[in-house]
Amino acid sequence: MKKASFRFLVLIALVGACSVLKKEDDNKEINAFLETFNATLKASDNEILRMFETSQPREMLIQAIRVLQNKAVDFIDCQPAFKIAMINRLQDRIEIILPVTLITKGLEKESREETAIIFNIDKGEQGYVISDFKAEEFYQSYTSLKNANEWAAIYQTEFEKRHLYYKTAHLLEDKFDTVLWYSVYNGHDYYYAASEWWNNYFLDSNDGVRAEVKMGLVDAEGDTVVPIQYDLVGTIGFDFADLVEVRNEGKYGYYNIVTRQLVTDVVYDMIIPIKENGVSAIVRADSVFGWLDKHFEYTEGFPNAERERWVKDLKYLSQKITLSANGNYTFCEIPSKTWTGCGIIMPPSYYVKHDLFAEIIGGINTTQVPMNGWTDYVGMQESLIRKISDNFQAMVTVLEERYLGGREEFYGESKVVLMNEKQDVLAVTRVQTDQEINIRVVDSTLIEIIANSTGYWFDAPGRELDIPVYSYFQIGDNLRLTRLESNRKYAFTEFVKIDSSYLKGKFRIYSGYDEETDESIFEETNFLSQLTVIEIRNEILASYGYSFPEDIKIRDRFEGEWYSPRYDSRVDFEDALTEVDKNNLAFLEKLIALMEENITV
Repeated sequence: MKKASFRFLVLIALVGACSVLKKEDDNKEINAFLETFNATLKASDNEILRMFETSQPREMLIQAIRVLQNKAVDFIDCQPAFKIAMINRLQDRIEIILPVTLITKGLEKESREETAIIFNIDKGEQGYVISDFKAEEFYQSYTSLKNANEWAAIYQTEFEKRHLYYKTAHLLEDKFDTVLWYSVYNGHDYYYAASEWWNNYFLDSNDGVRAEVKMGLVDAEGDTVVPIQYDLVGTIGFDFADLVEVRNEGKYGYYNIVTRQLVTDVVYDMIIPIKENGVSAIVRADSVFGWLDKHFEYTEGFPNAERERWVKDLKYLSQKITLSANGNYTFCEIPSKTWTGCGIIMPPSYYVKHDLFAEIIGGINTTQVPMNGWTDYVGMQESLIRKISDNFQAMVTVLEERYLGGREEFYGESKVVLMNEKQDVLAVTRVQTDQEINIRVVDSTLIEIIANSTGYWFDAPGRELDIPVYSYFQIGDNLRLTRLESNRKYAFTEFVKIDSSYLKGKFRIYSGYDEETDESIFEETNFLSQLTVIEIRNEILASYGYSFPEDIKIRDRFEGEWYSPRYDSRVDFEDALTEVDKNNLAFLEKLIALMEENITV
């Protein structure tokens, strides 16, 4: 028995020894496979994917591989620990647990994630292959780290791009009082320098350019490109290569930044580029037009009758323009980390003089993601010119802005510029609509602007949508125009003796919601409802302080800064009514009575 037992123990020992040797050999083979896999990550995608035999989507595998290769984003360092990978022999498979450390790099604050990739391997004819690549948890950890630090990484990247400009501007301020902005044009750096301190944060305070502060352009060495003697230096190369528009005391000219010479005298109210048939531009000084040849030499008058009509019909404002950092314009920025990505552009004189754009526009985004630029672009559709009388013409322009932030939002409005026959701007108004605008001279004292609206007025059930917005300008001596302000929603009642035409139109009334089609239901009507006509009447009474003792709910509708209820009887303020309001109240009262009797107006 003892002999037999000894033999059995020896056999068991031999079998165990073979098993240990076999396991150690397998581990060496598996570790060799892992080393090969690690080395293959530097190869092509096809070579890497030859190490897989799985039905998993190629896109999913490549997504994880890009992170392992450190090719996904620049600011995350992926460190897989192949040498300490765990080998688990399960009942039906070999499982590898590969520890991975994800660390942010190049940022002010380091962050890290400890994670792992788990994958199964099978032994094939050519050696081991990956049969199941479980990288979901690993990729989620990477995504979480990326999302938490992406903004900081972009900010750091954008700052590093601009660091040299900020440093140069700081050094230049030893020589100049203020370096307002910098821009890069044709591979050269330019700095807008001022003769005195200028609050660069005009973007918040809307201080604009102060006339007593002179500015110019200098290069990175501090050498003068444009002398510091102008009220404003414009956008480099906006209309002509290498030229920049300069302004002094309301007059404009051109400066060449390459020759560093004045191209035209600074004597024009506006310079309108043409660039054809030997003509560079049409210019205007006071009421006198002239033109500049290809050498920018001046000749009074127009080069031909066609160009005269083109200018007098304001055709140079008829083209769409979009001011975007992704376009062909050279933007400036304030040389400060606080304002990284806040683009600034100065439109030329012919836009500014017609009040289509401000002379300095800021806040346009110039970075990958919005940082300090809150607008993607500003622009305008073509301008339409209308003659509204022998003395007046109007230019209607649809302006566009695309805001950035929590959600991207397109915003459109119309600008109406009223001019005399000489194209002098008399008045400007903005209307929050991109719909049709009608303008007419009511009489010798009044201009009326009607802007069709698509606004939703849900002030009360059954209220019409698309009610036009009215604006008025008073015509004074020497055809001067003055904007007439009104607290009334229905401003036409304050300035015009109305008739039924002011109550007609194409209106919609919200009548419900269709759950099947997931759409709102509207009824169409061509005349304002009795509910709205009564409110128009009541608004006139409220403007005189009527307290509506008969119905406190009406009074509540007019609560606000302008409404001061003080009369319980209409008799108390009848003598104060204007002739226009007396007429309109009588008309509306009669109309309401007819509507109550269901008599068609």
